[in-house]
Amino acid sequence: MVGKTILVVEDDDAIRSLLVELLTEAGHDVHEASGGSEGLDLVAVVRPDLIILDKLMAAGDGTMFARGYRAMPGPHSPIIGLTAARDAEGWGPDIGVKTLLTKPFDIDDLMKAVEEAAA
Repeated sequence: MVGKTILVVEDDDAIRSLLVELLTEAGHDVHEASGGSEGLDLVAVVRPDLIILDKLMAAGDGTMFARGYRAMPGPHSPIIGLTAARDAEGWGPDIGVKTLLTKPFDIDDLMKAVEEAAA
């Protein structure tokens, strides 16, 4: 797979750093945001091929980001949702995620989801 442009929107510094490191090592061009508001600012400039999105964030949550992103002119990139929330099963379809991973997630599952979504 040719490297893709990926936007990681995650407020947990450790998880965000891990994702950036893994995806960069896999050959992707990775951009990061620590909240939904910052992610919406970046998405207009970066035009990612794929978005990895956390659900619960203080600075604009994943639902707010997804709705704002979908309201922008398309085309729209696939979203991989990450969450530890109990309502994860309903949240994914509600915002139109391609893949939903629950935290803690398996790195192999994440990389497989990235490969499938970015293909």
